[in-house]
Amino acid sequence: MKATCSCMILVGNSADTIARCLNSATTSGCFEKIILLIDTRTKLPTRKIIASYVRLNPQLFKIIEYIWSEPADFAAARNEAIRNMDTDYGFWLDTDEELVDPEAIRKMLENPQGKAFLMWVKSRVKNGTFDMYQPRLFPVRPGVFFECAVFERLDWSLRRQNIEMVKTSYSPIWHRGYMDFKILAKKNKRNLQSAAMWLDSYRFNDEQRSHLIEQYHALVGR
Repeated sequence: MKATCSCMILVGNSADTIARCLNSATTSGCFEKIILLIDTRTKLPTRKIIASYVRLNPQLFKIIEYIWSEPADFAAARNEAIRNMDTDYGFWLDTDEELVDPEAIRKMLENPQGKAFLMWVKSRVKNGTFDMYQPRLFPVRPGVFFECAVFERLDWSLRRQNIEMVKTSYSPIWHRGYMDFKILAKKNKRNLQSAAMWLDSYRFNDEQRSHLIEQYHALVGR
């Protein structure tokens, strides 16, 4: 049975990349709804690009103005988007990414059987590409949510709900966020500061603390 699907996109000041992202999502034919969670601090250039896409297909979009928690809490933002999904499945895409194989996503939605799908994400870097797999397509149901404020994780809750995660080489997603080293340095600085603040100020379960510490030291070592 074909499943319906919503796509979440967290939006900040991303005027340089968001048009490519929105174009790939709106033309994919995969989504009944595209949920744009917009940081209330987002400036006019990005908002103008968003408005141009919304005018073309207003029924496709749901706009949420979102006040970010500090230190940066990406898991909370993604979970707010999930709470606004009324489809069988959810999908997430960042503003520096684009879909390049929507047909494969449509095939997975034809009969997903309640499974989650680890998708192939290709990142462009200075000397080529590197690949990673992430749970991008997931069933929307109670108990499925993101955890860990920065370097957020969906797979922990999927495992607790006994949802099978299927690794697939289909549906490559191009991630371009590592191309501009000035932007990357700024992003890494933000993530390091946020991770340090969360570790100092909040108590987590052991899995969350271990994940934050691991990712923190990985960034420090770059």
